[in-house]
Amino acid sequence: MIERLVGANKPVSLTELAMALDLPKPTAHRIALLLEREGYIQRELGSRRFIAGSRLVSLALASLGASAEQGMSHVILKDLSDEVEEACELGVLVDGEVALIDQALPDRALTLRFGRGKRVPGHCTALGKMLLGSLLRRRRERLIANLPLRRYTERRSPTPRRSPARSSAPGRPAWPRLATSSSPVSSALPCR
Repeated sequence: MIERLVGANKPVSLTELAMALDLPKPTAHRIALLLEREGYIQRELGSRRFIAGSRLVSLALASLGASAEQGMSHVILKDLSDEVEEACELGVLVDGEVALIDQALPDRALTLRFGRGKRVPGHCTALGKMLLGSLLRRRRERLIANLPLRRYTERRSPTPRRSPARSSAPGRPAWPRLATSSSPVSSALPCR
């Protein structure tokens, strides 16, 4: 059931899950209630449809982090970090926050250090700004409108405003030219 839910890439109704799994609806309902109670799935806000729950997301991030540290992506991050003498990170956007999957640091890095699996507000990091910019405009605007934006510095406004990075056509992601944050300067580049 979890594989079908995650594989759908959209909120899924109980009826859709039951049909996809060829299960009687009462059986699918019992399984869904158990998974919901354990935090693996949850109802989409304002809907009866199911989405991945916080416990499933945490498990997925921990799995990604464990495999990334031992895999080729970490070797690439480390080589890149050594070459540019900067921190290099691999992360994903989860509910408007950047969840760090892997990080490679040069010997003398002046950077914020977050542990694997830690989450930080997406609008506060270069990586987060790049990931937000990669979303389709409608989804990005809906997400930003619902984020609890807080002011972390005197120079930053907690109010969303239109910027060139968020003004792309409705069906296209907006890749920022350079996502930067103040002192020390950092940048993020999309990798597909």
